Amino acid sequence: VDRPAAALCVVTSICESTHEPLHPVADVAFDKLMDAIEAAHYLAADGALSCLANELFCRMSGKSVDELIAMLCPSADEAIPDSERASQLAEPLFEPDDIAGYE
Repeated sequence: VDRPAAALCVVTSICESTHEPLHPVADVAFDKLMDAIEAAHYLAADGALSCLANELFCRMSGKSVDELIAMLCPSADEAIPDSERASQLAEPLFEPDDIAGYE
């Protein structure tokens, strides 16, 4: 399976770091971050995946639903149709019983 070289370089640099979870990835462009997350998952590079996912969560923090849709569904093909979107927004938020593992 082909993975973009830039994504593999990001994953490699995280894996080679002595402090994987603390490796700086804030300067990685969003599209490269998403490619790197996919590459880390494919390679089962759990430390890199955790580091990259934490960065994604930081970038998502505080965003509205519309901002998240714009961030995560950039193409019109991936956009949620208005009829589906209205019903999804009417659903209650997911709130885990034990949030200790989600902080």
